[in-house]
Order: sequence, then C-alpha cells, then structure tokens
Amino acid sequence: MSEYNKTILTNQGLDLMARANKGTARFAITRAATSTEQLTNKSMADLQQLTELPSLMQYGVINNVDDSYQDSNVVIGVELVFNNQDLANGYNINTIGLFAKEDGQDKEILYAITTAVIPESMPDYKNKVLFNFSLTMFVAVGRTDNVSVIVDDSNSATKADLTKVKKELDGKANVGDVYSKTKIDEKLNQAGKLKKISVNGDTPVEPDDKGVANILVPQPDLSGLVKKINSHLPDQSGEVDLTDQFAQKKDLGNLYGMTTSGVKQSFSKVTVTPDTITDTGVYRLSACNITAQVDGKPLTPRQWGWLIVLNYNDAADTNGLYQFLVINEKISKRVISLQQQTYPDFKTIADSDDLKLLTESIASKAGAVNGVKPDSTGNISLPSLDNPNYTITTSPFDLDLAINLGIYRLNGVDLTTSKRVDALTALPSTAIKGAKGFLIQKHYNDYYNMQILVLYDMPNDTDITWAFRCIGIGSSEYRDTFKRITTDIDYTTLLNQVNQKANTNDVYTKFQTDNRLSLKANTSDIYTRSQIDNKLASISVGGDIDAINRKLGDKANVSDVYSKSQSDSKFGGAIKKIDGYSPDSSGNMNLGNTYATINSVNKKANTSDIYTQSQIDQKLYFKANTYDVYNRDEIDDKLNKKLSGFSNPDYVFGSSSTIDVDGVVSGVFALNGCSLKASKGGSYVFTNVDLTEHNWGYLVVSNYSGFTGGYHVGACVEYLVLLGTFNDVIGVYIRSFSPNDSYYNNVFKKLTN
Repeated sequence: MSEYNKTILTNQGLDLMARANKGTARFAITRAATSTEQLTNKSMADLQQLTELPSLMQYGVINNVDDSYQDSNVVIGVELVFNNQDLANGYNINTIGLFAKEDGQDKEILYAITTAVIPESMPDYKNKVLFNFSLTMFVAVGRTDNVSVIVDDSNSATKADLTKVKKELDGKANVGDVYSKTKIDEKLNQAGKLKKISVNGDTPVEPDDKGVANILVPQPDLSGLVKKINSHLPDQSGEVDLTDQFAQKKDLGNLYGMTTSGVKQSFSKVTVTPDTITDTGVYRLSACNITAQVDGKPLTPRQWGWLIVLNYNDAADTNGLYQFLVINEKISKRVISLQQQTYPDFKTIADSDDLKLLTESIASKAGAVNGVKPDSTGNISLPSLDNPNYTITTSPFDLDLAINLGIYRLNGVDLTTSKRVDALTALPSTAIKGAKGFLIQKHYNDYYNMQILVLYDMPNDTDITWAFRCIGIGSSEYRDTFKRITTDIDYTTLLNQVNQKANTNDVYTKFQTDNRLSLKANTSDIYTRSQIDNKLASISVGGDIDAINRKLGDKANVSDVYSKSQSDSKFGGAIKKIDGYSPDSSGNMNLGNTYATINSVNKKANTSDIYTQSQIDQKLYFKANTYDVYNRDEIDDKLNKKLSGFSNPDYVFGSSSTIDVDGVVSGVFALNGCSLKASKGGSYVFTNVDLTEHNWGYLVVSNYSGFTGGYHVGACVEYLVLLGTFNDVIGVYIRSFSPNDSYYNNVFKKLTN
C-alpha cells in the first residue's frame, strides 16, 4: 500500500501563492507529473529550490477538485489520476509534481511536490491490463478566488453533469423494478387464465372451463420437525446441518490446539529471525529466541506467542510487508520494504492500560520550559551560569566561530577572532589572555546573534569586563567589534581626567592663540636680552669707543682753541714761535705730528650731537641687530608656514578629491566636499563614521616622532571632525595607526559629548 508525505510548495510556488493571497496575481493549476527520482531524504530547503521535476516519467490529469478539511478559502484538494496505458516499462512513483501557470505568463512553473514514503508501483501495459493510480494532493493557494484548476473532463463527469443526471434520474424507476411493455401485454393476455398447477412435484392438474384447478392436498404431519435454527432451514428430512456453521464444545475446548494445527509454520525452541519471514501467514512461537528489537530493545530469550505476516502484494520485492508480533500480552508491529531493504524495529501498540498510564504521567509532569522538555525522570534542566551548555578548556577559542546559542563557560583559554582580527581591541589584554568567565549567545533577529562577554581581569580576578557585539548568522560572514561596557571605575578615571583639564573660559581658543601668536616671533627666531648684550659688546659703532676717548683726551675742545682763520686774524701771519717751534721762511708754522690739526678736530662730533657710552648701552639694551631678527613681513611669512589650524589648514581637499586616511602622518586637512578612503585598513575603518559621498570638516593628523612624511613614522593619531550644512558638528572621531609597523586596522571611534 503506497504512502506519500505532505505536499511541499517550491520557492516559485510560495512566491506565487503570496502574491495571489495579496490579490496581485491569479494563476491556474494545470497538470501533474510523476518521477522516479528518490527525494525523500532531501531537506525541505532543497525541495523548495527545485524549479523542474527531475527524472520525469509521465503526465497525469486533474480529475476533480475537493474541498480541504482545513481552511477551504486557502487550501484546496486536487484529485490526480495516472494510468499505464501504452507504458512500455513499469516504474516506481517516487515523486509527484504539480504545475501551475500565472495569468499573462507563457511558462508553467513547478508549484508543489510530494515524495513517497512507500511508492506506488506503476506496471507496464504489455498484458493490455489498464491500471489507474489516483491520489489527492492538498496544496495552499493563498486565496481560492484567485486560483482556477484545469480539470480534464474527457474521462469523468463534472459536478454539473452529475447534478443534471441526478435530476433526470429522480423521475425514473429502476429497470429491475418494472416490466417492459411487451411483458405487460403478455401478462394482461394471461390475466384470469390458469394453465396448469403442480403440488410438490406431482402430476400437473389442468384447470376446468372456469379456470379453477381442483387439487386435493393431504394435511402433512409436521410433528417433530424443526422449522428454523438461527435462520438456517431444515432439509426435506427435517434435519438442520450445523456442522460447518458453529464450533462445537470440543472445538472450543481445543482452541489452543487449533493455533498449533492452523498456523502456517510452528517454531519451537529455535532462533527465529522475522526479517527472513516474508510469506503471508500465522507463525507459532514456542520458547523461541527472537532476533528483533521492540521499541529499541532486544527481546529476552525464550518467548511464546505468534508472528503474523501480511505481504500486501505477495511479492518478493514488495514495499508493504506488515508484521505483527504477539508476545508478553502485547502486540507490536512494523512495516518492511523489501525493495528498499529497510527493516525497522517493532513498535508496541498501546492499549487502554498504556494510555491510562501515559495520561497519568503527562498530568503529573511539566510540558516544557522555554522550549526545553523534561527528561525521562520528569526533570527539566535549564542552562545557567552554574549549568552552562558548553565548557571551553582548549586554547585558543575562536569567538568568530562560536555560533551556537547558549552559555559557554571559559576556563582559562586565550580568546581569538579569525574573521575580524580587531574585534577584541577594546578589551584589556589581561582579560582575553587565559580568559575566565562566560560567553552568552542569544538570538537577536533573523539576521544576527548577540554575543555577550563577561570576563574576569587577570591575575587577581578583582575586576570584571563586560562587552557585547552582533555577528551574522547563516551564510553571513559579518562580525562586529566588541563594545566594552563602561564601569564605575572607568567613569571615575574619566572624571579625574576631565577635572585636570582647564575650563574653556580660562584658556584661549586656537583662533585666539593664532591671532596672538601672529604678532609674536618664535623664541628660536630672536635673541634674548642677555644674547643681545653679549653681541653688542662685540659690535663697534664708528670705531672702538675706548680708542675714541683716548684720542679725544689728547684734543682740545673747539671752544678752547682758535680756528685757523681766527689765528690768522689775531696774528696777522706774524707768528714768531709756538711752543719753541719757529715758522719757516714763508712764515708757516709746521707743527708736524705734535698737535691735532683743525681738520682732524673738525672730523669729531660735538658732544651734544652724540650719545655717551652709558646712553648708547641703555638704548641698545632693548634692541636687537637688524640682521639678527626678522622683520614683520618675514615673521608673518614664517608663522604662516609654522602654525596651521582650522582657519589656516595645510591642505584643502575639494569635492573632486579623495583623501587617504592611511597615507598622511602629519598636518591639518580641510574637507570641502571630498570623499575619504582607507587604502590599507579597508572600509571597515569607517564602521562607526557617518560618511557620505561628499564630506565637510577637518582631518588633523599628528605623530609622536614629529616627522611630516614617510612610512618610517611610528604611532600616529588622527582626529576626524565632520560638519553639517550649518557648520554643526555631526561627530568627532579618533583612531591610531602605525605606518612603521604597517598596522592600519584600528577603526575610528566616536567621541561622546
């Protein structure tokens, strides 16, 4: 006897049904087909992905449409008929497919399929014996008012035909219940006329002219005769033969003996293997060892009872071999497929006593708690931190591969993440090295699971680290980074750091500082007072001051001597002798190098026109040599090169530009509608950043080494400030990377307000 599984809609069928249910599509169920493909062991997902019926053998017809015993507005029953007419070779119907076509589409789709538990065998037509196989497939169609079924009425009557015929038959009588016209005419002609009459086989008697037959029948002697026993009539001798009708007392007393003589075969004190007994019949078992299992357990030796075998097709390759084992006051059954060579265990058929015990047992036990059913003792063991689903003791433990739901106890294992290498960056190394604690994994939605880490910070287990993240499920490779939950200790530390910062009203902004610095020279570009004094000490102004003083000490003040013209006027050229020097023959006095000449004196500045040494020292004390300092233009130019900020960035990137955050190590960069990329760290560097195709704001990069270029730079810090349309701050982000170590995997983290 064939048996088939429940109908499964394909993905194409599910889509069409959903649209029909919404009223956006109409379709017709067109026909059905058989297949030899064995798909029973395929998963539902595999069956739903089918778009064609593999190993298709023949098409059948839809003979009728039945109402579903479920919701008749959603589910319909389709009666299918297949036959073997003109079939050259027989086959097993392992799969049946149902086809449909959407209105407005040319191509049919495989709408639904059903697979065989025990397949029907379709014989060939070589002996000209017609074989029909029919079954009804119940399928969900969404809304039946949007679905039609194409019924082949060439070999069957429709409901309308049947209704019409029924109305016509209601006024008709059965031909067996009425006479034909000819028969009625004959009877009318014989009406009132008696031909002959015979009683108990005697000589027939002719009626007289009036049609009366004069017969003398003697009164029979009925004494001692039995008329009827349990509806059985006596024979002519008056005897009622009940020999073959009822069991006699001796038969009832020898009932056990009949089970010995009436069986197909009797086994006594031998080993019996039911797998090898395939002929229909009753087999008696007496003190036998039975090589079979009942309810998953082997039978004990020396069993008494019967084995009843029913071969459905009386064939050596039947799919329906039923066996019943009657022992120990219980009946067990199983169904064997000789064709598939499957020999399941016997299952005990429950009686009223079993049902009573089961009912009492169920009434005293819980059904399930959070989907967990009780064990054989009735206890329900729920997972907890003291009773985890898994205990992990082997290092390393890859959190990216831990996808099963439940509680994991971590017993001193090193934590790793193979799919997202930076997933543990936010956690302290003391917590993830030789980790002790728990991993709790819960279902978040259809796409993600949530992982929660509770770790003891080693080595003294005095602090606990909490962190969480989401991971993709199914075929998804998505793995987020763990986010550490802030504790009161973290909050206190942060508060202390904030308290060490100056209030904004107590310091200058960058803009104010830049304005003030624009008027100042860098200390490395000017000399201090002591440096200027030292330099001035070596500077000669119009010659050495001491030398000048020495020379001036030998000279007379101009107010104390006469000029040449005054002398000539006073002496009239008659100078006889001056300090023992006499004039020459021309009257000229040659004083040689004895006195400074007037010309030499005229070369001297008046004391009122010059500063004294102390005055010069005082004035020069606050001055720097012009070649030792920069003028204002030079200072402005150097400040513009030296000092950069938001108002004076080093570089400006426009809307057609792209800045590589992995390719800069120092400077201030203005973002005027440009795009951003991370050529080495990848797109997940911006996981927490609200990026768009065009971005405005600033990127500030600094490094601990003070270098301005090259990949030999050590640790770098980047600040990313994104601005909105009205210069409102969208977010401020920070990350670190190391070009020298080729490490660019850190993501930007958003700073909270």
